[in-house]
Amino acid sequence: MSVLDRPRQTSPGPTTGGQGRWGLRLRAAGAGASAAVLGLLVVCLPSLLVWVASPQSSVPWTTAFGIGAHVWLLAHTVDLSAGTATISLVPLLLGLLPVSLAVVACRRVLALLDDARPARFQMWGALRKDVADAGLGFTGAYAVTGLLVSLTASSAHVRSNPVESLLATAVVAAGSVVLAVALEFRGDLHSVAPDLADRLRAVLPPFVRKALRPALWGAVAGLLLGGALVVAVAVVHAQRVGQLYSALAPGVVGGTVLSLVQLLALPNFALWGLSWMAGPGFAVANGSAVTWTHSDPGLLPLVPVLGALPDPGPMPAVLRLAVLGPVLVGALVAWRSIRQVTRLASWQAKAKVAAAACVIAALLLAAGTWVADGSLGSRELSTVGADPVLAGLCLLGEMLLGAALVVGASQWRAHGWQVRR
Repeated sequence: MSVLDRPRQTSPGPTTGGQGRWGLRLRAAGAGASAAVLGLLVVCLPSLLVWVASPQSSVPWTTAFGIGAHVWLLAHTVDLSAGTATISLVPLLLGLLPVSLAVVACRRVLALLDDARPARFQMWGALRKDVADAGLGFTGAYAVTGLLVSLTASSAHVRSNPVESLLATAVVAAGSVVLAVALEFRGDLHSVAPDLADRLRAVLPPFVRKALRPALWGAVAGLLLGGALVVAVAVVHAQRVGQLYSALAPGVVGGTVLSLVQLLALPNFALWGLSWMAGPGFAVANGSAVTWTHSDPGLLPLVPVLGALPDPGPMPAVLRLAVLGPVLVGALVAWRSIRQVTRLASWQAKAKVAAAACVIAALLLAAGTWVADGSLGSRELSTVGADPVLAGLCLLGEMLLGAALVVGASQWRAHGWQVRR
């Protein structure tokens, strides 16, 4: 039996009653603090390894640990200040680390809850009180840990705003609690907050509910498509990337950490690549642009993988065919959407589900693009990434085109099948 399939407790446990509720809150607070500290230690380890591998360094180990602590805050979307420079670009896989640790820790607390007769609030959608206690205790302790990290780690080298750190870590912890509840209760919102579940069911039309899974397929497919483009371009220009590594001369440990950072930013690069395929392109500096028609990278950050960017100048006309990528994603979304309705459903029913799925997928990808953008310094490096609004709109139009072709073909096949009968 896997962790996802474990049976939930249905007999009175240690979390019932007033004393049990306080015990639950303390247990959840301990889980939140431990998840934050564990993530902090994991992120600080590479920074300490670089310090150990640099015997000529004159800074104490506490400075290296402080830099790692601020990288942990950056993973929670906290802006960092280093002199006049602002660093706000979050490698998305780095941001996934604290979320994953928090979800696992919170699920361990939720697994102890008793499902027999849980007490509920009269308001808040009849939310279970034990779930609320666990969520508040976990979120509060996690956020306080983030505040303490910001207050103790700030130095003359790197600084962070304590209030922003408190709020950002609280948001990440609260989102992790929601994910943990969804996983632990297998997406059954009715068992957690039945009134809220009924309201959502009444508000969301059936075709929107059917569009959720195809939309997730589309968002994942778009991300994988952009990632495949990034990997292909990096392989083609591997020599230039290697030359940048040689010029930086980071050493074995430094080179390993540098490669790890670039790997953690692969989803960022993938979303920028998808924006390029959609048409708007992306920028790696103020005033720069890499699009279908022209490449003007401008001043590049010291990131070796960016050496794979095309040389300045006009782009070959054949690269405009890259727009077929988002169109194919829309076709995939429509194919998955059609499977959510009956085979002989009207074309309007199929089109509504497919269109809703394309809209949701485009919104997810636009939100991801927004999170993937940020600043890597001051002046020229203060804007790095793609325009999320423009990229989302272009992706939506191209995905709708692909979806329309698939829905039309499906209806034509269904009509031909009816005629043959």
